[in-house]
Amino acid sequence: RAMKSHSRARAPLDDFTTHVLELLSPVGDITARSMFGAQCLFCAGRIIGILSDGALFLKVNEATRPAFEAEGGRPFTYLNKAKGTPVAMSYLTPPSSALDSREEMRPWALRAVDAAMANKPAKKPAKKPGKKPVKKPTKKPVKSR
Repeated sequence: RAMKSHSRARAPLDDFTTHVLELLSPVGDITARSMFGAQCLFCAGRIIGILSDGALFLKVNEATRPAFEAEGGRPFTYLNKAKGTPVAMSYLTPPSSALDSREEMRPWALRAVDAAMANKPAKKPAKKPGKKPVKKPTKKPVKSR
């Protein structure tokens, strides 16, 4: 008898998402998850890209942004509803030719992974061995006579 899976069922991916995941596959295990009204693309637990309105936006940082901008990369933007103004995020479109093959996509995908990993938060300092947390003394209840 087959065992039942207790994991949540995920909606089937659309053709564009499936195509992009195949293009990005040579750089690692890439997964897609619906978030914020778009599909976020993850590698090693970090967001490396966003799929929105039929476009792919890849993560950039100061080191990788110039290559994307030189190829005409457009930024991912969303509308700040409170202010009514668009907000650009650190995700830009790769060249359209990169959507044609894994070989064309590979350098752009690697830049996105590098940018996402470079923004990794610093690790918390390790606790010093031998130091135990100090317990606060507990007050005994006062008995009434």
